[in-house]
Amino acid sequence: MKTERFEMRVTPEFLKLVDDWRRQQPTIPARADAIRQIVERALSSDEGPGLRDLLRAWFTANPHRISEFGLEDGDTPEQAARSIMDDSADQSPVNGANVLIRLFDDEPDQTAKHIVALLQRITR
Repeated sequence: MKTERFEMRVTPEFLKLVDDWRRQQPTIPARADAIRQIVERALSSDEGPGLRDLLRAWFTANPHRISEFGLEDGDTPEQAARSIMDDSADQSPVNGANVLIRLFDDEPDQTAKHIVALLQRITR
């Protein structure tokens, strides 16, 4: 199979996400193989991204906003997403979803709109 070289620049937080995923696999793949596998899975999936993935993506794009959610300034996007998901698990899913809808509803970016749409499906 013919292949082509592809390079990309990423943040340290992105690499940490990839490395965390790699360590969860039965045999740890190389970073390039891990990214290839993640992309292949995402492209072949019929479902959209999950809430944790959307939250992680939003906090990755808006790291300066982490403290607005009552989280530590030094938290990574993954830690912020995990904290919100873990906190939501302690309450009724509908109540947690409604709180997050209010927090993200006025955000102009597409990721926030996806978060709200997913949460609105939960509350119906």
